[in-house]
Amino acid sequence: MGEDTSMPKIGLIARCDKTGLGQGQTLRLARLLKPDKVMLIDSTKFNGNEQYPWYSQYPSTLIDGFPSDEQIRIFLSGLDLVITCETFYNNRFTTIAKEAKVKTICVANPEFWDYFKPSFASLYPLPDKVIVPSYWMYSTMKHQFGAEYLPTPIFEDEFKKAREINLKRKDKRKYLFMNGKTAAEDRNGLESLYKALELSANPGWESNNDFTITIKAQHDVKRHPDPRLIYDFTNPENQADLYTDFDALILPRRYGGQALSMCEALLAGLPVVMTDIEPNNVVLPKDWLVEAYESTELMTRLLIKVYSAEPISLADRLDNLDVSKEAKLRAYEIGKQYDAESLRIKYEELLK
Repeated sequence: MGEDTSMPKIGLIARCDKTGLGQGQTLRLARLLKPDKVMLIDSTKFNGNEQYPWYSQYPSTLIDGFPSDEQIRIFLSGLDLVITCETFYNNRFTTIAKEAKVKTICVANPEFWDYFKPSFASLYPLPDKVIVPSYWMYSTMKHQFGAEYLPTPIFEDEFKKAREINLKRKDKRKYLFMNGKTAAEDRNGLESLYKALELSANPGWESNNDFTITIKAQHDVKRHPDPRLIYDFTNPENQADLYTDFDALILPRRYGGQALSMCEALLAGLPVVMTDIEPNNVVLPKDWLVEAYESTELMTRLLIKVYSAEPISLADRLDNLDVSKEAKLRAYEIGKQYDAESLRIKYEELLK
């Protein structure tokens, strides 16, 4: 698209670390949109993450942490629009872009959406378009900020090999729990998983049992002595390797919108067990969902309800989940809605 003179000149603000914003979102947007310029945010200053040379094929400007006003003006030169995920890394970005007559698009995560704060909204103009990548708080975002729903594009071919391996699995069930970096209030529900294991019909303390659960994390986590648990702290170069040789993803998420691990697992042919709350219950079938109850609240840019999985409901899923080839093909069919090629036309319309 960047080479097509009929299309606008596109700038992308990108992260080059193994985070949801980096490897999960902006790297895929670069592959889909082929931007004319990339502003690379080196996140070392604010999170200490390792940086990766993923964007070498694009004209790029490396920013050490947060761009200055002058760096923004230089980057905007010759562009028609700029797209970013979650933040522009400088509160004045939309102001400077309007002065330069460059349109701005933000793929927003509602829990970090600064425009919920009146003091912020009064100082800085909204982006020209606001996108939400899941249905979580979509009605609020649409009503207040004119947001549109458009999920992150994920390329199906990334997960082809993993899917083929998963579809052929016939041994003892292997579940996956994706912890990553633990977010506030144990967002992905590790403690819920531990409580459910204690109620499982197959505790496995002295005998073999019919499943294991591999917990993948980017740092050490609180551990549980259940022998069915396997802890994996490796950091594979290929994202699909995280989902290879498993039967299902167990993700009793407590709050939040976009769950890239859900989308990726579906494309890898894995049924996904999640809490029966928004937006999970908009995407997943009822028989993969577990009962949940509101257990606390979390203040981010606004007050968010935080849920917990009912332990007995999650335990039942662990013991009885259908992980047949048919169930995995069902997961893949659900996951196709996130495939980049099926979303390409919608993204091209967004950029016009």
